[in-house]
Amino acid sequence: MLGIFSNENAYLKLNMLETVQTFDVIEIYYLKDNEKQIVCKTKEENILLTEFNNYQEYFTYKNRNDFIHNLYLDIYKGENIETIKLNVQELYANTHLFFKEEHGAKINVSKQEKNPIPSKIQKEFLKETENRYFLESSSGKLLYEADLQIFLLEKQENQTTERWIYNILHQTIFYQKYEETILIESSELQNNNTKCQISNCIDHEEKYNYFLGNYVKKYFK
Repeated sequence: MLGIFSNENAYLKLNMLETVQTFDVIEIYYLKDNEKQIVCKTKEENILLTEFNNYQEYFTYKNRNDFIHNLYLDIYKGENIETIKLNVQELYANTHLFFKEEHGAKINVSKQEKNPIPSKIQKEFLKETENRYFLESSSGKLLYEADLQIFLLEKQENQTTERWIYNILHQTIFYQKYEETILIESSELQNNNTKCQISNCIDHEEKYNYFLGNYVKKYFK
């Protein structure tokens, strides 16, 4: 597994070892106060998980130490469960705000401007914090994070949850589908190309067109 943590996003990429021939379900979790915190439960062997700070925060920059040092993988095979404690090796950590200045070079630091809130979001959404807005309706839950430049739609029907996450800065959209806690579909749309991560993503083009046409164009165009 490869993990990348930053102040904005966090990513986990898992490729099951060839020695794990067959399984029914795998479950990634960590222990906090001796309680299991499930990060992902899926039937797929190759997964890419994306997390955004101030949303679910299963694994983020600020809780990375608690997370990575108590990380486990359960492999379900019929009635048998094999539990593996995952050992973590830190390859690199950027602990400095700026690199060292050399040869008399000067660093000019400009003040970062606040991201403007789209007028329709200010008008239609409820303000939770200075930079966080949300709207709940029969069609789903909408969330806008100005600091992270993230726009999210979550729809729930019975035990099924669908989630669209629009990274405004990078013009990228993630789609995820869960059955209860099991991640069964996942893909990414970037530059009009869909990259499938879990399942065959047969109807994901329609999923993205629905989100773009009904939500992105409405609030950001």
